[in-house]
Amino acid sequence: MHTRLDPAWSLEFCKSVEPYKPFLIEDPLRSESPQSLRTLRRQTSVPIAVGEQWDSKWAFRQAIEEDLMDYCRVDLCIAGGLTEAKKIAGWCETHYIHLAPHNPLGPVSTAACLHLCLSSSLVGVQELPRVSASTLTDVFPRQVPYDRGYLLSSR
Repeated sequence: MHTRLDPAWSLEFCKSVEPYKPFLIEDPLRSESPQSLRTLRRQTSVPIAVGEQWDSKWAFRQAIEEDLMDYCRVDLCIAGGLTEAKKIAGWCETHYIHLAPHNPLGPVSTAACLHLCLSSSLVGVQELPRVSASTLTDVFPRQVPYDRGYLLSSR
């Protein structure tokens, strides 16, 4: 969905896919409207994933404290790096919110996201836009190993 629908259309879409039990719905609404997210959360049972546009732990505060999301889409490159993302992840853990880190960039972001996921007990999924070690190998000759759908912490 990625913030493309207004609240009414987003709710209609979420209600229509409920029988199919999707793993998550990514960014069903724009991030600037917690009230719209709150309304959507009350009216649908699909798992909601938000946060990839938020730039600090303070931006996540309301969504975490009000349990407005099932999956935290923290972007380490936007939210202040690994240290800030770890704080967000710990806060999410206290609300049973799983991680689904946003990772659209490349090998460095993938390695950082993997470290974040390895440090948390509530990981839902790790976004991986391209198979690790398939791009930028001239700049980053050593990248996180990938095998059958999994990033590996060592070789």
